[in-house]
Amino acid sequence: MKKMRAAIEDMSIRKKIILYAYIGVVPLLFVICIMVTIYRYVTSCESYVQLQKDGISSLASSLEIIQKEAETLSLNMAVSQDIQNILKCQTPEILNQDVKMWVNNAPVQMLEENIALKGYVKTISVYPENGIVPYLKCIDSTSYIPTMEQLRGTSIYQETAALCGEGVWRKEGKGTGEIYYANRSEKLILCREVYDFLEQKPLGFITVGIQEEKIRSLCDAEIKNEEEGIILYDRRGMYIASYGEVSDQTRQYIQQKNLESRDTFQGEFEGKEIYITKASVHGWYVGKILPEKEMSEKG
Repeated sequence: MKKMRAAIEDMSIRKKIILYAYIGVVPLLFVICIMVTIYRYVTSCESYVQLQKDGISSLASSLEIIQKEAETLSLNMAVSQDIQNILKCQTPEILNQDVKMWVNNAPVQMLEENIALKGYVKTISVYPENGIVPYLKCIDSTSYIPTMEQLRGTSIYQETAALCGEGVWRKEGKGTGEIYYANRSEKLILCREVYDFLEQKPLGFITVGIQEEKIRSLCDAEIKNEEEGIILYDRRGMYIASYGEVSDQTRQYIQQKNLESRDTFQGEFEGKEIYITKASVHGWYVGKILPEKEMSEKG
């Protein structure tokens, strides 16, 4: 230490200035570099998070268009005066004698033209509670459960009936399920009970089945790699479907978060980042799941 001090004292003023400048400035520059690096990392992460949120918001808006079209179609069927007259008929055996009863007494031709124009609506049905033969329309060779008696025994009927007119979304795979005997393609089905609030009794049961491929294509476009996933919940926070990498544990974790009471949700679970939003009050909840390590790589 004494030798160092002696060496410094023997230096010229110019060299001393340079030495003291290095001693003071270099650590300061080092600290500044660390701070800049941290700032850039935080800014990069925030930008990436915002990018993910913007992508989910855009997807939610696109899906809501399809959701609202299906819900509007089912609601129009439920409030149609012609269909209401059929559902309230006190002499179903008379109407059932007409094999073209639905064509002659309800706007089914307009409904069929409507679904033909949309393309992704593949099935619609009306199951009366009064014993009238159901109206079952499938444009992809799918086969419906034929009677209201069989439908009443399904969980989807019980769930929908408990809501007295509010729509319920359910995914149905190929083959035999609760709604279809032979489903030719995977579908997301909207079920709605037609309820007479004046008489306090159900009048019928309506379903609208949309081709899941339409929904899947929109969700797949938002998935950037095999470790990401998209998950959908209805307005009540009930699970509808998922695409990409979404575990059962992640799905259950999200469902426990009481989505119905909030518009957005952000969290972490088992090494996954979760972002959930919806386009409007009555829209689906749309969530994206991506690994935390991806967040670090983006930073």
